[in-house]
Amino acid sequence: MNFVLLVYLFFSRLFHVDFEPKEKLDDSYTKFNSFDDPLPDIEPNYPDYKELLAEAKENGEPIKAVNRRKPLTVDVEECSKCGAPKEYLYSYGHDPDGYQKFQCKVCDHQWAPEKPEQPKNHPTYRCPFCGYALSKEKERKNFTKYKCRNDNCSKWKNEHKRYRYRAYDFDVENLEVSRPDKEPVNLDHSQYGQFIISKAMDFYVGLGLSLRQTKRALKLAYNVSPSAQTIQNWTVSQTGS
Repeated sequence: MNFVLLVYLFFSRLFHVDFEPKEKLDDSYTKFNSFDDPLPDIEPNYPDYKELLAEAKENGEPIKAVNRRKPLTVDVEECSKCGAPKEYLYSYGHDPDGYQKFQCKVCDHQWAPEKPEQPKNHPTYRCPFCGYALSKEKERKNFTKYKCRNDNCSKWKNEHKRYRYRAYDFDVENLEVSRPDKEPVNLDHSQYGQFIISKAMDFYVGLGLSLRQTKRALKLAYNVSPSAQTIQNWTVSQTGS
């Protein structure tokens, strides 16, 4: 029986055959598709006003400078979005806080130059399918999940799925190198004995099975279930001895 199992394990590894779980996994949870979809746009690149002026002229609708009757009440040099000079800017009332607003005749952008900007603790992520600003959906310890809520988004219309993106927040410099254990464990105190440990090494090191496959092989052959971490610690102890 053990010989048949070893042959099966060898060919399973050779032809990349994995063990099927006894119970079918529940796949009803939300799929994480951030690796399938393109990355979001961060603070979109606005077109230059010269390109917009040239495009309007080509379409037979040239954009003329503002015929100003009164000087601007706020000192502003250019549009904060496309860079159009103040000759294309005109006053556009006040915002709810009483700050003077302006509108650009070239790109229709509206803003209040003297209004203090709210500090941002993250950039503005925009959906790569529709350009809509992503809204925060969930916040976890090491990442924040964003979601496109635009019902006119092409992804939502075509696939009936929302675009989602995870923005991870951790310091790469502080990440530790993954390793099984800092010090080898004392195998003399193991409850499984040297025989099971040696068979685990045959499966994991000799046949090159994964930790998960090794764990299942031990269960099938000898009806023991050491954890994957335990098998990994055995490997460290064997190689370090």
